[in-house]
Amino acid sequence: MSTLYELTGELKSLIDAEAPVFDIVGDIKCKVEDYCKVRAEMNMLIRGLKDEEQRLAAKRKTIENNKRNMMERVAVAMDELDIPKIKTELFSVTLKDNPPSLVQSEDAEAPERFVSMVPKVDSAAIKAELRNGEKIEGFELVSLGKSVMVK
Repeated sequence: MSTLYELTGELKSLIDAEAPVFDIVGDIKCKVEDYCKVRAEMNMLIRGLKDEEQRLAAKRKTIENNKRNMMERVAVAMDELDIPKIKTELFSVTLKDNPPSLVQSEDAEAPERFVSMVPKVDSAAIKAELRNGEKIEGFELVSLGKSVMVK
C-alpha cells in the first residue's frame, strides 16, 4: 500500500485533472485509520512508560531516603562518641560542621538592597487584550497552524 504522502500527491493530481477520486479517497481513509490505530497503541505505551517512571521515581526516592538516614545515623554515632574521623581500607569518613544557614523570622523584612525583582511578561493578559481589539505595540496574535483531533 502507498504511503499517506504518496496518496495525498495522487489525490491532488487527480483533483487538478478533475478525474474521479473515489479509489484514492478510500485508500486515504484506510491509511488514516491505520495511523489512528498506531496512535492508540502509542498512547497505551506512553501510559505504561509514565506508570513505570512513577514506580522507578518512588523506588529512587526510597533509596535516597535510606542513604540519607544511614549517613545521619553514622553522623550521630560519630558525634556522640566524639570521633571526628574514621579511616578504613576503602573509605575515609570525616564529621565536620556544616556552613551556617540563613534563617529569616516571619516578621522580618529584608532591606531593599537585598531584594531582587525579575520582571515577567503576563502573556495571558496580553492575549486577552489583543482578543478584545486592543493594540499593543510589538505584539500580535498569530495562528500556529492546525492540529489533528482524534476521538
